[in-house]
Amino acid sequence: MDTHQIVKQMLGFNKTVFVNTLNAIVMIEEQNQRRVNRLMEQAACFPEEGKQVVKEWMEASKLDREHFHRVVEEGFKQVAEFFDNPESSDSAPDIQEAVSKTRATKTSSSVVA
Repeated sequence: MDTHQIVKQMLGFNKTVFVNTLNAIVMIEEQNQRRVNRLMEQAACFPEEGKQVVKEWMEASKLDREHFHRVVEEGFKQVAEFFDNPESSDSAPDIQEAVSKTRATKTSSSVVA
């Protein structure tokens, strides 16, 4: 099996796991928000300013979660594009070449010192 195909399958699996996990988190957060809203409605001692702060906090949490989802999805997209483009592997730096250069640099700097 081709290495690119294996990586694409792993990427697809990881993306599916991420989406399912995020959906579970969203369900839990929404359920907790409903409970907090019911609690605030029924509690007479809860001040209006406190209710407003909690509502703003819940909205900020939702916006941050959506932003996180978009960023991760963009990351998955970029990795998929990298492996879909056959020229990308040719343009990627050769690891052995990079290691050789690093060793040569270390050797020459230790000789100078």
